[in-house]
Amino acid sequence: MNDTPHSERLEKSGPFGTMCTHRVQLTELDQVDNELIKWIKEAYEQAK
Repeated sequence: MNDTPHSERLEKSGPFGTMCTHRVQLTELDQVDNELIKWIKEAYEQAK
């Protein structure tokens, strides 16, 4: 997901090394939405 820009929701991963480039902090169940699922699928496909 290196080409995916960071945003207020999709943050830089911080000090987690080069394997992780983004992170999303979840505090409520309703934050798991279609946008998040899309990002997870995209990251999974790129990691194969």
